[in-house]
Amino acid sequence: MKRLLQVMMTVSLSVLAAACGSDDPDPLANTAELSIIHASADAPAVDIELNGQPFRSNVDFKGVVPHQTVSAGTSELTIRGRLPGGARPVVIGPARVTLEPQRRYAVLSVNRVASIEPLVITRDASTIAAGAVRLQVVHAAPDTPRVSVFVTAPNANLAASAPAGTFAFKETIGPLSVAAGEYQIRVTPAGTPGTVVFDPGPLRLDAGADLLVSVVANTATGSAPISLLVTNAGGTRLELFDRSAPARLRVIHASPDALAVDVVANDNFSQPLVPNLAFPGAMPFVDLPPATYNVKVTPAGNPGLVAINANVPLERGREYSVFAVGRLASI
Repeated sequence: MKRLLQVMMTVSLSVLAAACGSDDPDPLANTAELSIIHASADAPAVDIELNGQPFRSNVDFKGVVPHQTVSAGTSELTIRGRLPGGARPVVIGPARVTLEPQRRYAVLSVNRVASIEPLVITRDASTIAAGAVRLQVVHAAPDTPRVSVFVTAPNANLAASAPAGTFAFKETIGPLSVAAGEYQIRVTPAGTPGTVVFDPGPLRLDAGADLLVSVVANTATGSAPISLLVTNAGGTRLELFDRSAPARLRVIHASPDALAVDVVANDNFSQPLVPNLAFPGAMPFVDLPPATYNVKVTPAGNPGLVAINANVPLERGREYSVFAVGRLASI
């Protein structure tokens, strides 16, 4: 019996060791991490295939596929445009991408759609130092020339500051390690720190963040030529707009039996945001400072009868369309 117990214990320990992987190779040793970013401003939404298999569908401009664990080695990446009528032509690939084991990669679709191409960025997968933030910046705006990127304390004098780096389309800066805290990221034409073309204002970088910052064409509001698309390994995505970028609003009269209306912002009845708008009219977009607005809809010239009363938050860089819909009794 004693001998039998010894044999059983030996077998049990061997099974436990096997389950813990002590005799087997690391199951992640032959894998890599892959993220994909749609950074071609005039390209349609796309479907992405990896090695002939669906990887992610309907990714629009500035859309991000967060890091996925994939097999290391040489893979084929195919990107198909999604066109009206269901057509899905290949716009990139099949492109051969070599992914080394235990490394992290981002593949950006860049350039205008007529010249669209993949840009492979190798990311640092090492542990981030305590209290630090890791930044890597990629220039993905084809119509923006060589620029300098400054990462400074808020409101620091750029003339007395050194840029974090200067780069052109398809080039990268970093990865850089900076202490967590409050910063201001500003972009200037190369060699001219007095001419700021992009400034989102102060922002906080939290310890442990591993950020890829893509400089992309600005297709939102404002005159800045670019915006910054910030992503991390976990898939969190944030777009930073220039601090001068307004919100943009239009109102559409879609109530067929309602009279012409005035649209009033923040009770400024003497100067309606939209005066005398009749069905089925629509006002052009107007630029407004970002804020939450109280919007009231009244019959034209009759501010005492409020048909719609709503608070509308308007964010920087965004366009909003407000529809007055339904019959008048339930507008």
